[in-house]
Amino acid sequence: MKKQLFYLLLAAGVLSACGPAAPQLGKDSVEDVIGAMTLEEKAHLVIGTGMVGTSGDSTVIGTTKKLVPGAAGTTYPIPRLGIPAIVLADGPAGLRIDPIREGDSATYYCTHFPIGTLLASTWNQDLVEEVGKSIGNEVLEYGADVLLAPALNIHRNPLCGRNFEYYSEDPLVSGKIAAAYVRGIQSNGVGTSIKHFAVNNQETNRNANDARITPRALREIYLKGFEIAVKESAPWTVMSSYNHINGTYASENTDLLSTLLRDEWNFEGMVVTDWFGGKDAVAQMIAGNDMLQPGRANQYDMIIEGVKSGKLDESILNRNVKRVLELILQTPHFKEYKYSNKPDLKAHAAVTRQSATEGMVLLKNNNETLPFERKVRNIALFGCTSYDFIAGGTGSGNVNRAYTVSLLDGLKNAGYQIDEALKADYEQYIEAENKKNTPDSSQPFSRFMPVPRPTELIPTTKVLSEQVAKADVALVTLGRTSGEFVDRNVSDFELSEEELQLLKSVSQAFHAAGKKVVVVLNIGGVIETASWKKLPDAILLAWQAGQEGGNSVTDVLSGKVSPSGKLTMTFPNKLMDVASSTNFPMDARANTDVRNKEDKSSSVKNVDYTDYEEDIFVGYRYFETFAKEEVLYPFGFGLSYTSFDVSASVEKKENGVKVRVKVKNIGERTGKTVAQVYVKKADGMLPKPARELVAYFKTDELESGEEQQRVFDISEYELSSYDEEGATGYKACWVLEYGDYEFFVGENVRDSTSVGSVRFDKKITSECHTACSPQKDLSVLSRYDSANSLCADLSQFSGKETFAEFKQKMDGLTDDEVERFMHNLEYTLENYGWKNCVVKAQSGYLKERIEQNMPTEIAQNKDLKVPFCDVKDGVATIDEFISTLSDEELETLCHGDLRMNSPLGAPGNAGAFGGISESLRAKGVPSAITTDGPSGIRLCQKASLLPCGTCIASSWNEKLAEELYSCVSSEMVEKGSDVLLAPGMNIHRNPLCGRNFEYYSEDPYLTGKTASAVVRGIQKEGVASCVKHFACNNQERYRYINDSRLSERALREIYLKGFEIAVKEGDPLAVMTSYNKINGVYAYHNYDLVTTILRREWGYENVVMTDWWTKKAKNPLFKGVDDNAYRVRAGVDVLMPGGSRVRGKYDGSTLKSLNNGGLKRSELQRTARHVLSFLLKVQSVRDKIEK
Repeated sequence: MKKQLFYLLLAAGVLSACGPAAPQLGKDSVEDVIGAMTLEEKAHLVIGTGMVGTSGDSTVIGTTKKLVPGAAGTTYPIPRLGIPAIVLADGPAGLRIDPIREGDSATYYCTHFPIGTLLASTWNQDLVEEVGKSIGNEVLEYGADVLLAPALNIHRNPLCGRNFEYYSEDPLVSGKIAAAYVRGIQSNGVGTSIKHFAVNNQETNRNANDARITPRALREIYLKGFEIAVKESAPWTVMSSYNHINGTYASENTDLLSTLLRDEWNFEGMVVTDWFGGKDAVAQMIAGNDMLQPGRANQYDMIIEGVKSGKLDESILNRNVKRVLELILQTPHFKEYKYSNKPDLKAHAAVTRQSATEGMVLLKNNNETLPFERKVRNIALFGCTSYDFIAGGTGSGNVNRAYTVSLLDGLKNAGYQIDEALKADYEQYIEAENKKNTPDSSQPFSRFMPVPRPTELIPTTKVLSEQVAKADVALVTLGRTSGEFVDRNVSDFELSEEELQLLKSVSQAFHAAGKKVVVVLNIGGVIETASWKKLPDAILLAWQAGQEGGNSVTDVLSGKVSPSGKLTMTFPNKLMDVASSTNFPMDARANTDVRNKEDKSSSVKNVDYTDYEEDIFVGYRYFETFAKEEVLYPFGFGLSYTSFDVSASVEKKENGVKVRVKVKNIGERTGKTVAQVYVKKADGMLPKPARELVAYFKTDELESGEEQQRVFDISEYELSSYDEEGATGYKACWVLEYGDYEFFVGENVRDSTSVGSVRFDKKITSECHTACSPQKDLSVLSRYDSANSLCADLSQFSGKETFAEFKQKMDGLTDDEVERFMHNLEYTLENYGWKNCVVKAQSGYLKERIEQNMPTEIAQNKDLKVPFCDVKDGVATIDEFISTLSDEELETLCHGDLRMNSPLGAPGNAGAFGGISESLRAKGVPSAITTDGPSGIRLCQKASLLPCGTCIASSWNEKLAEELYSCVSSEMVEKGSDVLLAPGMNIHRNPLCGRNFEYYSEDPYLTGKTASAVVRGIQKEGVASCVKHFACNNQERYRYINDSRLSERALREIYLKGFEIAVKEGDPLAVMTSYNKINGVYAYHNYDLVTTILRREWGYENVVMTDWWTKKAKNPLFKGVDDNAYRVRAGVDVLMPGGSRVRGKYDGSTLKSLNNGGLKRSELQRTARHVLSFLLKVQSVRDKIEK
């Protein structure tokens, strides 16, 4: 008994010493596993284990890098908790791993499938899914867990170096093809990572470039494909991109990774960085970027320190860890799958061969040149690429394959004869060229970079004569490589002189003998074809077809397969015809900072930042709307060896439309085609493209006379447009605008025909969050037509009629009836309420823009002794001088000296500003003296009187106007006037306006040109002109309170255009705001008028002042920023003459607002900078500055 008790006690002691068993992943809850993890283990788990050959190797040591040699990355194993390492490997054209392993005689080659652009050109989701299944099988059998693919960024510009990986310029095609690829891969129980999320549309400076883009373009073009892929295929992971989006790294962007991806799209997987992406590991964790790859020691340190310091809440880290663990639970490594390292490469080669044929696009086929006639046996094969075929792009998208079938090989495999002497010439030449172009292996990442192609070999006259005599047909292949890290050069888009000469000489020689010429394009992206397309008889766009490429091309040339590929992008006549080309890094070169070690810059356009000014008008959306004539081959185009009839009907259904499409093969051969459905959305408050793809399907292979039908249910959401600012009355919503939606069906966008229209009422189809808003104002392309008139605006808000119906009704009314109609019925702008709705929506956005563009404060340094003369002499900067100013002095600079006829200037002056206080004058700040105009100087002393403004404009003589006012300029210097409050340049809107005599014309162009001449004349002798009254000061009655209610179009085209011309051509040193309101906001409180338009859009950098005396007003957006603080925030620098007409003193609202936390000191400093800069620019004032 005692012995048994001893053993029981011993066992209890042992169990007690061991403690409770640690929870195990898969057996216990994920929450329990996380609860058992140390902070250090959590930090390790969310970063990778390093990448061989980079500085990131130090995060962990061990065998994880040997799991699958050549894989891109692995995760950190924690054996005590049952957490294995998993393997992430590059794609998307196949699995990229090392084919040879040290100490191992076996090989580990993978299948190189066609590039993404070719797969998309099949328009066949079922086929792409089958390709995905084959790739996924290799991922599984070679021991990887996640394939870093597909890549579905938009083809924004033909020169993007990575377009070969991407699918299309259209987001629907991109999303549908990506979803099919993901479903295929993941059917094997392995994961995908859709990439690069988002707006990774250039390789130049990709690690730091800031893509500046509107939320509408972001959602409708650059995110829509990702949205489709997420919702239709549930990828295991999403990879964030390198670039910034509107100022924030994608991997650190909470709006992108949490608000949009998770909250709106309900993504439940894990987010991983692109390799070395982003800067701040803590910010990435907070944003929802769950894993950082490949992993660096400093990221681990940042996370640990972040949690300990409180910058990173551990609950956020736990959230990210949970997502990583949920990924690991799905993987083959966790499930201990016994991979074979022996996938069926032969079967997969057959898949790649067949899939490639279906994505090749026949661009030209005169007189049925293709397929080859049976009598064609001998082929003259020209072009270096015919013998050195390009399987795919370089970089992470490359695949280590066992072989590549060249076009030479493919033709010979099919029994065609190739001249051996010509073959020998080419092979010898290519070998020499490739040696010359061998990359420098000492350069980091050189193995990923595109290698230059051989300069094209031009055959001699003798060789040509021999080939014409021997061959039945000539084949010329043109090749282009593409790859990661760099964008294509313009010269890569164009044909070289050697290539053009080759085409001309071969075509001329063979055509002279009555023989045909075929060009094969073995390329990864669009090239120029307009200048040479007439030379050959046929052009086959073969893309880069993978390792079986030569066999696939031969299958099409021989007629074994009828081509059915369609373009997923537009082929323009010229590169600069593409809307994005002015905002793309043409031949720019930036440091390839692979590890993203450099700090972000923002100085070089299209390198440090890129403005997406084309907005939603990308690819065919631009060409079909604005520039049809600039297209060579339209979106969706592709010829076949047979022909088809495509018809359709459309009917409205609940919450959408039903489109029935029927395709019939009316040719003599079997073949496939793609039926494409486009919509022309209703005209409304949002500009829209002329066509948008909303559905498509690839037919089965149809025999002659055979039909196939497909029914599409297209939802209202799919027909909606995103309203970012509230133009429709609904901010941050997908809106179906009221009107007729016309549907077109065909085999490409240009040849599609109308099949009917459906009318919808206005409706919100999805409410969203305000996300990824621009940090800087962005000028974008828009579409205006005759429908964008008052009638169009009103018809949209009536909800009862189309624009045409409404206009017809209005045209039938007399003027009196129209007036009564507008005032008495609900269409009245003010009474109907649409204007208030729009203003309300825009106001919210306005507040965000003002906050986002707040100036940086200059630290005050009152101990610094910097007189203003030091700034004049270049010894000190204006900002250094501003740092010495007290808040009271800053306030003084933002108003005049309170009265007209200031004692600081000549008797009769209009007022003074600048150095109007003793303290400012003690620091050397002079005052500027203003005088009324515009027909001369108004002082107590006599001065010349010029003709009135209308008279001067009626001369239509700019030179005369400039000469007249140069005389005034001389008088100003003589009589002590620094600023003439002239010219007055408001529009003659009505003959009864009391001040028309001062103004120039009813036309803004004449007004602007005359005013520019006057400004140049006034400023000739070193004094200043102040153009006025900015803007819409077109009546004198009630001018202090009148509200000018007008459309933005009328404002810009009529009432601002003259000012724009004067600012840009005359460069006035001062602008005076008007008394009146513009659409409810006083001109001197109007941020958009003064800051957005005048300063940001027109580039004005000088001083802005009020007209004499202003009205008090509460700021509706910012509490406590009222009256003159409201004015300063709007960007109006100087209140003139500086005080109340009644009380004769300044109201002190700026200091009050500053002290109460409303107005920012930086805003007063901005005003001071404008005023002080003005004093330095005006020579007559500058001369007053004393030491």
